[in-house]
Amino acid sequence: SVAGSAEIGFNKPFGGVVERVALYGSGIYNPDPSDDNYGWLAGLKFGSKKVHEFGDWQFKYMYRYLAKDAWLDTFPDSDFFDGEAGVKGHEFILNIGIFKNTTLDFDYYYAKQIDSNEDQKLLQVDIVTKF
Repeated sequence: SVAGSAEIGFNKPFGGVVERVALYGSGIYNPDPSDDNYGWLAGLKFGSKKVHEFGDWQFKYMYRYLAKDAWLDTFPDSDFFDGEAGVKGHEFILNIGIFKNTTLDFDYYYAKQIDSNEDQKLLQVDIVTKF
């Protein structure tokens, strides 16, 4: 397999209204002879560079397409369609700093299987504290 990732970001691109804006993406290609051997992800994030104190926030959006033979089923994001390959869809993430080193995180997935109409809608809400 061949994989790569890239990100391009800008600090204070709108005169300081937003601290950081970035576009990012990654791709994978498995030289398996099947036609279902590639995957990619593209996204946008903006807000604070890091969310680690009250008032910090960051929003991320990403779209991904992961063909069934692009990657071993044990490696994809386990929350995105239960970690299966052969899926595509959207993910929205909002992280809000509520205390120093504590965030309230909202993560929404809307995914579909590539070869069927089965879909998944999942909302996760977490409070995360880092020591």
